[in-house]
Amino acid sequence: MLSKKILSASQTSGGGGEPSGDIAFIGVNNGDESGSSPGTSPLVSFGSSAISVQSGDLLLVFISDDVTQTLSNLSSGWTEAYKSTGHRGSSTVAAYYKTVSSSDTSFSIDGSDSSGAASSVMMAFRNASFASAAASTSDKDDPPSVSTSSGDAVVISLHYQDDNSRASPSDSDLPTSAGDAFRYVSSSTSSGMLTWYNLSPSNPYNVGDIRSGDDPSGDLGAGTILLNNS
Repeated sequence: MLSKKILSASQTSGGGGEPSGDIAFIGVNNGDESGSSPGTSPLVSFGSSAISVQSGDLLLVFISDDVTQTLSNLSSGWTEAYKSTGHRGSSTVAAYYKTVSSSDTSFSIDGSDSSGAASSVMMAFRNASFASAAASTSDKDDPPSVSTSSGDAVVISLHYQDDNSRASPSDSDLPTSAGDAFRYVSSSTSSGMLTWYNLSPSNPYNVGDIRSGDDPSGDLGAGTILLNNS
């Protein structure tokens, strides 16, 4: 039986007021993919103009690392959606969200172990508010299912490690691809982030194994984030 742990479920405003339109995908930015181990201060960062956004837009940041990081000093205004560490011996899986009040997309977070290979993805949505997040770490490449209502959207993610190349998803039901970040230092020091979004999800929304038929030995986990219209 799959083990699905709800790691965060909260309601936030996506900018206030009445809905101003359907949820729209605004853009994506892959984090640093250089082939050297990152520093820890910051471990992951995005600049103030990583994606062109406006006040009220929702930002999501996804992080994967092949070592267990103690994450700290999260940038102001950001909230943890989910975080889990220590799977397959050592790993870090995390996601964060923020509704912006300007065009500033700045994000940074510190780590504790410089021997890893942190990868990250930022995504932006309009007319969206964060509703809930769930992550699966036992069935590592099967995103948790969620119940949706009309106007909702979903974002799914795959965190993986210790691959010699970028992951090759094989599920035919995957929604629209967005982020694809991969950081390789060595065959035992690498991590990747893959993200997808669906602006008209079915109810209930469920995706099968993202890498069915593939060797999931390096996978860390898969996540599902539910967005409400705002």
